[in-house]
Amino acid sequence: NIVPPTPTGNKPPSASQTNGSARRMSISGDRRQSLSLSGPAIPSKTDPRQVMDKKFQQDCVRKLLRFLMEHGYDHLITQKSLS
Repeated sequence: NIVPPTPTGNKPPSASQTNGSARRMSISGDRRQSLSLSGPAIPSKTDPRQVMDKKFQQDCVRKLLRFLMEHGYDHLITQKSLS
C-alpha cells in the first residue's frame, strides 16, 4: 500500500511544513490598514427616545415585564430589579 505524494502545485507550504519561526501572512498581505476619517463628516443621529425620563423608563420596564410574562419567562424578576 504505497500512497503517491500529493501534488503541491502553487499552494504555499502549510505551517507544519515551514519552520516554527515563520510568520503567517494575512489574506491582505503584511500591511496594516486603518480607517480614515478624512472624508465628509456624517451627521450623527440623535436618539428620539427620552431615555433619561423616569416615566419613559418605567413604561419600558412595564412593557418588558408584560412581554416576559406573556412569553413564559419562568425566572423571578421584579420591576424593582429592572429599574
